[in-house]
Amino acid sequence: MRISFSLLITLHAIIHIMGFAKAFGLASLEQLRVPISRPMGLLWLVAAVLLITAGAALFTAHRWFWLVGALALVASQTAIIASWSDARFGTIANAALLASVIYGAFAWGPFGLRAEYERLVRDGLAQAATNTRPQDITEADLAVLPPPVQRYLRFAGVVGTPRVQGFRARLTGRIRSSAKAPWMPFMAEQHNFFAPGSLLDPSIRWREIDTLSVEATYTNGPHTIRAVLVFDDSGALVNFRSDDCPALAEDGKTMLPQSWSTPIRDYRTFGPYRLGTRGEGRAGRSASLSLKTVRSGCDEQCASCARRRSDGARSPGAPASPRPCGSARMSARESRAEAQRRGEETDGPRQLDPRRAARCLLWLTSVGSALNIRSTVSSTVTPQQ
Repeated sequence: MRISFSLLITLHAIIHIMGFAKAFGLASLEQLRVPISRPMGLLWLVAAVLLITAGAALFTAHRWFWLVGALALVASQTAIIASWSDARFGTIANAALLASVIYGAFAWGPFGLRAEYERLVRDGLAQAATNTRPQDITEADLAVLPPPVQRYLRFAGVVGTPRVQGFRARLTGRIRSSAKAPWMPFMAEQHNFFAPGSLLDPSIRWREIDTLSVEATYTNGPHTIRAVLVFDDSGALVNFRSDDCPALAEDGKTMLPQSWSTPIRDYRTFGPYRLGTRGEGRAGRSASLSLKTVRSGCDEQCASCARRRSDGARSPGAPASPRPCGSARMSARESRAEAQRRGEETDGPRQLDPRRAARCLLWLTSVGSALNIRSTVSSTVTPQQ
């Protein structure tokens, strides 16, 4: 589409050069019957240059396309009006240019979400720069957290590092508008002023489910979100599930209840930190089945674990949920894979919002456009301290 429109603009510019050539007697153009003065001929030339520049800006400086395109539009339409009987059909091309200029102003220019995003990033970075250097995270800070969260923070490498105030991540992946729509590639950049070390925030209320999962409740202003975090034996966070991040309905207005899960894998080292680099946003039945098998695999597959849990409940000071045995953990993993397969065959990923998926993962409750996402975080993750 961008190439086609650029070709249209270029053709439009070439026609404008004909007006300049007639004004200065560079060519005999009998089809242009209305006389063109030299000053007006210069205007035709200026319009042609601006149109070519706007076409190039679509590929090289799309942030400024709307401004260059608007100047080209004014110059072109002024020249067309002066030679209306000969050039009136050029207004059709200018109408298409006008629509593109309006789109560019809101998509890439100062009036859209990108401009707001960049302003919020600048404000966040400026605020972070004025803060005093945060204290280093110590083992004593971790003592108040449930054991699975402690293991994750040690696994992530936050102990002994300053409390990270934010990070920048660049993401690539696939995206679609519904479960039946085709996948489209996407690239995104995200700044978050929230990071793994922020799990130490005292406003987060924790409840340990078992040795590999916890429930967290976080309140941000009038919004409260609850989520279950699932970890593996190494301490890595491998899944996040919440019922508090709704999906946008097809009417574009109604928010529908939705179960979310965001499986995370392929951890890599970024400086002192170990972070997941691949993840999926899943909603609906596949999310619910995935979580159910993680939480109940031991109950359903291993009677000895159930007996140990029952004995522990009767023994003072015993843990509420003992660690599942190896066979139960394997069965849970197999069941989880089967649940994800069945979810893919039934619901599939539903309408998801990549921004909401990330913010839910970080316990923020902002809303955005509804999209399906399976994303891969690239190797560029920059902590902001």
